[in-house]
Amino acid sequence: MSTTVPVSDERLFDVMYQCRAIRRFTAEPVPEELLVHLVDAALHGPSAGNAQNWAFVIVRDAAQKRRLKAVWTRAWAFTAAPSEPARCVRVRTPPVARG
Repeated sequence: MSTTVPVSDERLFDVMYQCRAIRRFTAEPVPEELLVHLVDAALHGPSAGNAQNWAFVIVRDAAQKRRLKAVWTRAWAFTAAPSEPARCVRVRTPPVARG
């Protein structure tokens, strides 16, 4: 039984082992060609049921980014907040007279 790893697989494992989370970014803009290449790669990534039902919007305007950040922060706070127990109330309505 051979334990030789094909070259393409070696590169994949190199990327997987060396990948790190980035938490600090520079203000340097990403070149358009690289950005398009990255989005194209992301569009081909796996998804549940291979649905790939996503869309990407590239925002470069700083003011628009701040507005989007505010919306995202409010939405995340809403979904992450501890919720109160649900209260169910049955409302009875009077019968409608027919005739």
